[in-house]
Amino acid sequence: MIIDQIKITRAAALVTPYIALLYYIEVVYLVFILLILFGKTVSVIAGMIMSILLAYHIISLNYFKDRNRKIQLFLMDIHFAYSLAFIINLVMHDISIHTYDIPLLTVRSVLIAFEIPLIYYLSDIKISSQYK
Repeated sequence: MIIDQIKITRAAALVTPYIALLYYIEVVYLVFILLILFGKTVSVIAGMIMSILLAYHIISLNYFKDRNRKIQLFLMDIHFAYSLAFIINLVMHDISIHTYDIPLLTVRSVLIAFEIPLIYYLSDIKISSQYK
């Protein structure tokens, strides 16, 4: 039982950067919204900045940086609340689902399924001691 717990906690730290890769879908979605609201220039610049920051964040998560573990916890907490509200709103109300909503709904559902346990495990003292 203890060995399984150690494997799970170790796997949570190793899986986190791969789950963070799915945030690129959110970046694409945000760039699309910025394109509609503000035009090409703002959309492209914001997309480039967010992509570079996310790439740096994912690389730092691979190197077990404690600052990025805390940033990831914050991102997952905010993303979980936003995605859950988005999914509930889409399902509960009689809103027509467009074809571009289905992949976004799927990605957000997958992220929610992983974010709940990752928030728990990344907050654990055993995992946080692995980060420097």
